[in-house]
This record gives sequence, C-alpha cells and structure tokens, in this order.
Amino acid sequence: MSLKAYEEYNTGRPKLDGFILHVYDDEEKMVSAYKKRSIEGIAGLKRLPDVLDNDSSLYTYRFNATAATMVFFKTSEGALSDGAVRRALVLATDKQSIKSALSDDLRLVHQPFLVAQTGYAKEYNQPAYNPAAANTILEQAGWVNGKDGIRVKSNQPLSIIVVAEETPENQQILRKLKEQWRGVGVDVQAALQQSTDFQSSVEAHAFSALLYTVSIGPDPDVYAYWSSTQADPRSSNRLNFSEYKSAVADSALEGGRTRQDPVVRALKYKAFLKAWQDDAPAVGLFQPKILYLSRGVVQGLNEHSINTDADRYYSVTNWAVKQGQIPK
Repeated sequence: MSLKAYEEYNTGRPKLDGFILHVYDDEEKMVSAYKKRSIEGIAGLKRLPDVLDNDSSLYTYRFNATAATMVFFKTSEGALSDGAVRRALVLATDKQSIKSALSDDLRLVHQPFLVAQTGYAKEYNQPAYNPAAANTILEQAGWVNGKDGIRVKSNQPLSIIVVAEETPENQQILRKLKEQWRGVGVDVQAALQQSTDFQSSVEAHAFSALLYTVSIGPDPDVYAYWSSTQADPRSSNRLNFSEYKSAVADSALEGGRTRQDPVVRALKYKAFLKAWQDDAPAVGLFQPKILYLSRGVVQGLNEHSINTDADRYYSVTNWAVKQGQIPK
C-alpha cells in the first residue's frame, strides 16, 4: 500500500512525502526484508528477533498496550471451582520472576483495571507472591500432599491444564508457572496450540485454565470479561473466560458502566474489585508491550499507551526521518 502526503490536510501538510506499507505472512520474511533494507520499519513482533541484536541502526519503540495478560481460571468445574485453590494459585504466582524472564520494562497487572485507569484502586490489588500462605490455604481446604508431591483431595490430584497459543513468550510464561505452582503441590500441564486450534479452544471454553491477553482499551469497561451474563453457554461469543458469576460483581459492573462521572464510576466499581480480589477468577500477569522497530529514530513518534498496533499513527503527520538546513 503506497501512501503520499495530502497537500490540503486540515492541520497542514505531513512532513513525510509518503511511505509504503508491506504485509508479510510470517515473521521470518519480514525480518529478512528489513535486513536486506527492503523496508525501514517492523511492526507486529512480540520480541526483538535475535538476528537483529547487533544491528546498531535499529531503534526500538515500546508502547504499553491497554491490555492485560492473565491466566483465567474456569470457575465452573474441576479443581478450579474451589475458591481456595484459585486464591492459592494467585499467592503462588511470582509475577516479578515472569517479568524478568520476558522484559524488565513490563508493567505488572494486579486487578481487572490498569494502573491510572478510572476505577483502579491499589488497595484491591491481588496479594503478592507468598508460597507459604498458598500452602496454608490448600492445607486448610483439605488438599494434602501426596507421595509424589502433588496435592490430593477425595482421591483426586490437584492437576490443571493451562491452554495457550504456541509462542516463545507463552512457553517462557508456562515454564515459570509450572515451576512456581509445582512448588505448592499443583501439577501443571501446558497445552500449547497453534493459532487456529487455540482460537477454537478459546471460543468453546475448552480449557480448565487459559493464558490469554484481553484488550481493555482506554475506557475500562470490563463488563464483557466478568459479568455473569457473558458466561452463558448458549452464547456464541462468551468473553467471560473464567465463567465467573457473582451477583455483587454484576451489580457493580452495571452501575459503573452507566455512569459518566469518573469519580462516581470509580466508587461504583469498588464492590466489583473487592469481589474479584476475594474470588480470584484469574491471576493478572502483565501489561503487554507493542514493539515498533525502525532504522534510526522517527522524529515526531513518541512512546505512549496505545490500543492496537495501528494507533502508533496518531502523530503520523509530524513524523520525519531526516533533518537538514535549508541554505540561505
């Protein structure tokens, strides 16, 4: 797609004369094109490719996505229908360790809202990593250690299958979770699936736990993810992946989304946040980054929070790649 500057744009002619967008069907082809200098920028990658580590011309922009990567616990069946198990898994999750394995500049997620969004309240953050407390909760709930170190209750082992899309990042996350949760007696089996199969699993809710990233957006209306109305098995688009049901949460979510005043809205959401913290239908991990790689600095492009890859173009009329002096 070839674009050129529109001379009569109402805020003034763009600084760039134009640019061309190329689309690739896999990452390897895109990175190869960059190395051959067929393109000057790369978007859509989750991480910096190893083959570009030593490219001194490369400049990396990291935008915080208004999204949250979480492990959603299916609360309607199996071991995860036990609130004690879910609360223990939250306590057994070392988010800092996961963050360090991926990227130290990631922002951690501790609740359904992102930091600084309307409704966010620090006092409702999920508790910090505490495996000793997790063990105590499981013991009190009747989950006792078996001979192999896996906890058992009513002759059933505490085993969880976590479904995720097969990506290098998810492999690292699941490796960490398996190690951390095994430390409190939980057997974790990772089910990494190719994109098409994974989307089918997501749509059918064919999982006991789901590692997934949900878009929250600049306006934090999370009704679709946590209202019990969105867990109806007859629905073809169930975004309440935890199948979480709480009358308190439902009422608060309805109250919050129907108010315009941000102060009133935040007050309405408090009951939802308290219920979510107590019921632990998911464990928040981190706010993903959207990478944009360019050959050198793009003047006029600044890092900020965005909803999608395309939102980086908000300032495209001010982008420039070269500066010079006009001779007198």
